Amino acid sequence: MAMRLPPVLVLLALACPRTAAPGAAQATSADTGVAAHIDRFIADSLGAVPFSGTIAMSRGGELVFSRGYGLAHREEDVPVTPRTRFLIGSVTKQMTAAAVLMLQDRGRLNVHDPICRHLSRCSAAWGPVTIHHLLTHTSGIPDIFALGFGATRAMPRTHDQLVDIFLAEPLGFAPGSRFQYSNSAYILLGEIVERAGGRPYASFIRDSIFAPAGMASTGFWDNAAVVKHLATGYVVRDGTHRRGPYEDRTTVTAEGNSTYSTGEDLVSWMRILHRGHLLSPGSLRAMLAPHVVRDGDGPRAGQGYGYGWYVHQELGRPVYSHPGIIPGYWSYVAYFPNDDVAIAVLSNSSPNLAPVIRAAASAVFGTSRPGVGR
Repeated sequence: MAMRLPPVLVLLALACPRTAAPGAAQATSADTGVAAHIDRFIADSLGAVPFSGTIAMSRGGELVFSRGYGLAHREEDVPVTPRTRFLIGSVTKQMTAAAVLMLQDRGRLNVHDPICRHLSRCSAAWGPVTIHHLLTHTSGIPDIFALGFGATRAMPRTHDQLVDIFLAEPLGFAPGSRFQYSNSAYILLGEIVERAGGRPYASFIRDSIFAPAGMASTGFWDNAAVVKHLATGYVVRDGTHRRGPYEDRTTVTAEGNSTYSTGEDLVSWMRILHRGHLLSPGSLRAMLAPHVVRDGDGPRAGQGYGYGWYVHQELGRPVYSHPGIIPGYWSYVAYFPNDDVAIAVLSNSSPNLAPVIRAAASAVFGTSRPGVGR
């Protein structure tokens, strides 16, 4: 488990001037002060394993920072640039949720429909489960990774074969009674989008989200495709970089197994979504409402969850955020609605991106308390 950065170290990082991190690509920045703060944090604060990835940030609809750090391909010393693509994992869930709400706006479904109305196969145990329960991780359907999927994720599987892993499992709790993160739920949402939308999930997302948001560098990786500027994913063990474990991507799934993007594209996604260009006002409000509070004792305990977004406070401000993890890749997006600030951080070797998000937010807000919050 990655160590949490002490607040005092973050404060020192933003207070002590240094040069930019080695390997940093040319910045796109309308605010040199923001760039200097972020560069100092990256150079000074991330210890024995330097940050490798990209950071992009917009404010008021304008891109104010976009820069790459470290190496996209360590074997050939290829640097990360703002054009570098990374797998984004569960950040895809908010796009899946937006697709569901678009279909609701078009009258093709309702989030309070029972899921069995929209699936080709449905367990008898899922009778009381609604689309809303899937979106909010309150369905009780066990997470596929809790059923051994992680050990066999390199095996090619169809959508039906993935569903078979959890189809016969009993619910872990009564739907709606608690929060329990479930990738299985979002795999099912992908099928619901396909059936209600009348076309494959990936096609629907490309046309309904990527295209209107101008996300030209975002897509789905299917193992065999050659994706230009896609970073290699690494894990760090005992201070040494190794290639991340292989995961089969024969089937594109809606929880985020194969989506790749850039920091700038993700900032564009947040801008168009939160400015109300994709969803009706009612659907956007529903997406961002804290329908359930995450319990337990993890780093997100006590935070609300909407449809594909955590809803909480950071630096004394409301924020919507979500992390993503794929073997060798880590991502984190955050949108501060009161300030119209969107931040995306993507990495191919750094598992703890929350301090980077806080440092970037602190720089743009001009606060001296970047370690506050979670």
